[in-house]
Amino acid sequence: MPSRTLHSTARYADDCGFRVQVLEDCCASPDEALHRFEMEKILPLFGTVTSADAFIASLAGGAGAEP
Repeated sequence: MPSRTLHSTARYADDCGFRVQVLEDCCASPDEALHRFEMEKILPLFGTVTSADAFIASLAGGAGAEP
């Protein structure tokens, strides 16, 4: 998903009161440094950045589940 689309979607969902979770390993950027910056500095302003495995574990209530 292009970064502008991801940012806009996360921002809008947060503005609407949704609990936003971004699955970092399911997103891509043409530049690794830009991807890292987005995941560490921008997207946490709107929600939780997590991995797909941690997200799935949280749904199942399994070990390693994030709050």
